[in-house]
Amino acid sequence: MPIPAAPLDSSDVPSTLLVLFRQLHDQLRDELRALSDEALNWAPTSGANTIATIDTNLVGSEAETLQCVAGVECVRDRGAEFLVDRLALGQVLDLLSGADGLLDQLQPLIDESRLGATFSLPTLPPEEVRSGVTWLVGNYGHAREHVGQVQLTKQLFLASTEDRRAEVDRVVATVIAWAKTQSNVRAIGLAGSWARGRPSIDSDLDLVVLVTKKHDYVTNADWVPLASGSSGRLVHTKEWGPLTERRIELPSGLEVEYGFAPTDWASIDPVDSGTLRVISDGFQVLYDPDSLLARLVQAIR
Repeated sequence: MPIPAAPLDSSDVPSTLLVLFRQLHDQLRDELRALSDEALNWAPTSGANTIATIDTNLVGSEAETLQCVAGVECVRDRGAEFLVDRLALGQVLDLLSGADGLLDQLQPLIDESRLGATFSLPTLPPEEVRSGVTWLVGNYGHAREHVGQVQLTKQLFLASTEDRRAEVDRVVATVIAWAKTQSNVRAIGLAGSWARGRPSIDSDLDLVVLVTKKHDYVTNADWVPLASGSSGRLVHTKEWGPLTERRIELPSGLEVEYGFAPTDWASIDPVDSGTLRVISDGFQVLYDPDSLLARLVQAIR
């Protein structure tokens, strides 16, 4: 991003520095506008900060510095900035709007004399004394580092999402190929958020598998490597009426829910209430040589 020009009506140092902060806020808005709430609140690894947290800390640090340079009272709870609840995009943009408002409020108080004044910040040891201009320039550098962190976290999130989608595609292709070798597997459908086309990075892959001999798949896990393409850990087995859920965690962390049910799960005379919920919540037919699922979906829709 180009270095901004000084305000047309002034070339003094305080005004020029504050223009830099305003431009940084605009750059952050550009980085954030296309992000989902999931992306804002996603951390690349344990102990890392989300974009929402990075922005909250940036605004808090900036406010402390500006208020101290302006010579007004400052109260900041830095620790709370790293404990923020999940934030929506509108809330993060509101933080930046508030930061713009604070710049407007304090600009008349930040003059050459305040840039030369020396003081410490409330969240730092009292012996850490610097001049106002040093605090402003240092805080701007701190904010630019945060912009870089936001950009990197965005890139990691997008890469992770693409990797997860590719993995799901591989698992789906594998389970279809596996089904074609199993004479008692009569249909497979995709349910949940992946079927709706609105998955998150943490979404499970939900499969409905209609079989003629359910016992073969609910009493052991020998089928898992062939049906998923990799080894997996059995998380749990749970009964949902005629459907038995076997949740498998793959080495990547993706959890695949294989819901084994008898073929009459797809009966349309009448349609079971549980079956109706699953189909109505988003469903795609993956493998259906006998048209069991195709008839069911047509009857419901």
